[in-house]
Amino acid sequence: MRKILFDLDGTLINSQSRLYYLFAELCKENNFSYTEYWSLKRNFLPQKVLLEKFFHYSEDQINLFNKLFLEKVEEPKRMQLDTPVAGILEALKTLKRNHSLYIVTNRQSHHETVKQIERFGWTNFFEGILVTQQKIHKLDVIKNNLQTTTEDVFVTDTGEDIATAHQLGLIAVAVTWGISNKKLLQQYNPNYIIDTVSDLINLSIFKC
Repeated sequence: MRKILFDLDGTLINSQSRLYYLFAELCKENNFSYTEYWSLKRNFLPQKVLLEKFFHYSEDQINLFNKLFLEKVEEPKRMQLDTPVAGILEALKTLKRNHSLYIVTNRQSHHETVKQIERFGWTNFFEGILVTQQKIHKLDVIKNNLQTTTEDVFVTDTGEDIATAHQLGLIAVAVTWGISNKKLLQQYNPNYIIDTVSDLINLSIFKC
């Protein structure tokens, strides 16, 4: 049975409200609307560059911002802002029939991640939830917990995960509805780039 590994934030879950409102809370000078902020982020403008370029933050200010951001970003009250990507429930139901599903995420808290999966009613879809806790790379958490083959798939919205898939010999499927735009994702040479959840369900590799 083929394994399908899913990145979580941006791929299965829309966490953009959580991230934007925390940014606006910590950056008092913020004058970007939600749409403007995500237009910049989807063009892969790192937080550090954004703070330097538009708000003239010093290195110390950026370090404090990042520290507070990490401390607050997974607070339970903020996690309530996350919502499932439209159509993803049906996709999980469909893919679960013939494949083994896993989550691989860079979140810090395994406990809060599991709670959120339970809240969405997704627990029974996944064979495992792998959380790096931002202590090790996804490459290592996958290698340490799963035996993968070249038939297995990594579905993600980030270039870093595509690179990880290539290193592990996995099929890389990039989705354009998350944090990265299509042009950026193409630079990492994924095996497939898809624009909708329907495209995910209908990929030829999942029909085998």
